[in-house]
Amino acid sequence: LRMEGYGYGLRKAFSDGKRQSLESLAPEIVATILAVADHRAREKVELEESRRRWAVEKERRDEIERLRREEEGRVARLKADAASWSEANILRGYIAAVRSRAGEDVEEDVARWLEWASKVVDRTDPLSNGLPRRPEGLDETPEARNSGITDSR
Repeated sequence: LRMEGYGYGLRKAFSDGKRQSLESLAPEIVATILAVADHRAREKVELEESRRRWAVEKERRDEIERLRREEEGRVARLKADAASWSEANILRGYIAAVRSRAGEDVEEDVARWLEWASKVVDRTDPLSNGLPRRPEGLDETPEARNSGITDSR
């Protein structure tokens, strides 16, 4: 009788001999089979535990990556808003220069252009609709979010 597919330091082969028969080795064979089953059961539990730990770690890494991407998005939005604000201020300066050159008696075409240009600037200026608000999740670190603790800064 030969058993394969395990290592565990257990006997793998049983055979009839001059002093013993295979039948007389039945208790040892059964004990070996039970020992192999026990080793395999422990390996299965260890494998499941390892998979569980890996899944938890992957979830943690995914959450950190998600928060990193959110922060990148907030920074990109901040930069875009600053650029829009800067452009709006340049345009307002230009409109003020046109208004100054036009003087008190503004021609109708110039007056309409000044009104249109002012509306365009108001649409492009991110501060036209009020001050920015704190983005959601801004005050949370990945560790705090996972533990339920928020950063008080």
